[in-house]
Amino acid sequence: MFGYITPNARQLTDEQMLEYRAGYCGICRKLNERTGMTGRLMLSFDMTFLYALLTALYEPATERGTARCIAHPIKTHTYAVNEFSQYAADMNFLLGYHKLADNWADDRNLIGGAGTALLKKRYAEIASLHAEQAQVIDREMNYLREIEKSAEAAPMDAAANCFGRMLGVIFAPRDDIWRPALYEVGAALGRFIYMMDAYDDVFKDRKRGSYNPLIAMADLPDFEQRAYELLSIPMADCAQAFETLPLADGIETLRNILYAGVWMRFEMVHAKRIKSAKGKQDR
Repeated sequence: MFGYITPNARQLTDEQMLEYRAGYCGICRKLNERTGMTGRLMLSFDMTFLYALLTALYEPATERGTARCIAHPIKTHTYAVNEFSQYAADMNFLLGYHKLADNWADDRNLIGGAGTALLKKRYAEIASLHAEQAQVIDREMNYLREIEKSAEAAPMDAAANCFGRMLGVIFAPRDDIWRPALYEVGAALGRFIYMMDAYDDVFKDRKRGSYNPLIAMADLPDFEQRAYELLSIPMADCAQAFETLPLADGIETLRNILYAGVWMRFEMVHAKRIKSAKGKQDR
């Protein structure tokens, strides 16, 4: 369910992409320090956006350097780390752990089962460092599972709201004047991510009998337009909150992600479906 919040690299300068990748590499380093290689494999671009957002807002002291790693064993790469690199790494791990747990609960996925068993102690340690975020993640993930098991009784946006509340509290780590706006940025992105994942998987989920809030409208002739409109609502809410924040360096990259990058997956899936439908008509 992760990986939708990415930049549109074609619209960024080389310098902007280098800075974005440096933040990503910094989170990766912190994940490795705290959780080892297993945690490192969970790394998501979504948390790179969180790092970049909090860095642009609070302007913390940032360490920069170059290094090699398993992913880049020959050529050195640039990294940037600050207090939000560790925070983003920890949030990435908490969410990734629940993803593994879901895979085990839903499909008896062996990787998910082994991963949760291996990382259970480390999860408890990191959760104790971020009690508010961990409590909300646990609560909302449990509620989400209940919704997905009893889909008939749940409103279409109930599951997306669960994911929104999780990301809302994750995006607002400080109790200060910016907390409401940061919470809404995260909450809106969370709703978008869940619904984007539903759009992406709607036909696969229908085939395997899995819960998906968009299945009921999937065969409507205007499904693609309806899906786009549903996804536009949380992104409009996100943009409204985002533009109230007094952001420093990096705002162009953040705007690129919110106004262009998040739509790349939708455009790819949409184009593929249109092409497939046209091919069927031409037969």
